[in-house]
Amino acid sequence: MPYSCLPYLLQFYPSTAVSCGFPGHLANGYIEGRSYRYGDTVVFTCNPGFMLMGEVKSICQADGKWSTENPKCDEIKCPNLSVGPHGQVTSRLGDYLPSNQIKFQCEAGYQMDGPSTLVCGGDGEWDGDAPECQSKTCGELPR
Repeated sequence: MPYSCLPYLLQFYPSTAVSCGFPGHLANGYIEGRSYRYGDTVVFTCNPGFMLMGEVKSICQADGKWSTENPKCDEIKCPNLSVGPHGQVTSRLGDYLPSNQIKFQCEAGYQMDGPSTLVCGGDGEWDGDAPECQSKTCGELPR
C-alpha cells in the first residue's frame, strides 16, 4: 500500500481539508454529525420501532469518501406463528409489531401446553415459544 502524506499535511493545512459531503438521508432515522471533512465521524440512529441494518458510524476518509455505506432502518416485526395440529391463532394481524399480542386456542378435546398469549418484543422476537395442543385423554396403551 503506497504511503500518503495527505493525513499528515491536513493537520497543518486545514484549509485544504478534504470533504466527503453530506452522507445522505436515513429513511426512518437520522444522522448525527454536522461536519463532513476528513477525520469527521457521523453516527446513524433509527427511530423507535426500527432496527439499524449496517454500520452505526462512518468516518470521512482522506480520499473524500465515507468509510462505510449508509445503513438502513428496517421496521421491527415478529414472525407469524402457528400452533400446529388441533390449534389455531385467534388474533390474526397482517404484521406483528412490538407490543402486539398473538393469541392461541385449542380445539375441543385438546388442552394447551404453553402460553395462550405471546407479546412481540422490541427486538422482533416473541417473549416465548408457541404452545402445542395435547389430547385431554390418553389413548390405549399398547399391549
